Amino acid sequence: LQELRELVKDMLTLKRTLFMYALVLFAVYYFFAIIGVMSFSGKLVASNPKLAGSAWLSAGYEVYATFNSFGEAMFNLVHLMIVNNWFVAMNATRAATNDWSFIYFALFYCIAVLVIMNLVVAFLLEAVGLVTSLGKERRKREKEERSLRQETASFTTQGGETPNGEARDTSKGRKRRDRVSEDKKMDCTQWLIE
Repeated sequence: LQELRELVKDMLTLKRTLFMYALVLFAVYYFFAIIGVMSFSGKLVASNPKLAGSAWLSAGYEVYATFNSFGEAMFNLVHLMIVNNWFVAMNATRAATNDWSFIYFALFYCIAVLVIMNLVVAFLLEAVGLVTSLGKERRKREKEERSLRQETASFTTQGGETPNGEARDTSKGRKRRDRVSEDKKMDCTQWLIE
């Protein structure tokens, strides 16, 4: 549970980079949605005789797999990007318009699916691996620092002094340590590290 919490915390540090990927993906969607609305608006409708008996019509895609408005085009592009029967929408568009519409779908597939989504997935996998290894190193370093502090606190020299030169109260048989600043504590542990 602690590792998952640290992973989520470390992944939040990557939000700026993920936002940039999302912005690029939105720009590609926007570009293709505008072209789709301009090219195919009003052609992918159930009343079009060219689409009678098509897989597009029988699957009920006339409800959401259209380019009749900007919102429907954006939704259709999401549908195409997740590669959910994208060929049905492509074949219906080719039947309703012409064979050149294939270029639109092929370009969107190559840019959005093959390039951008693969970059996002590769980035996420690499980031998770890096964040996980950095988290393990950080936990290991913190554990070593804790053990060094414990060793330093219990370590005394033969002359009745601690490593940083503080006097030890031997009359009561226990160490008396004055409060020291963080700099002195670091100086005390630094000689052990070296």
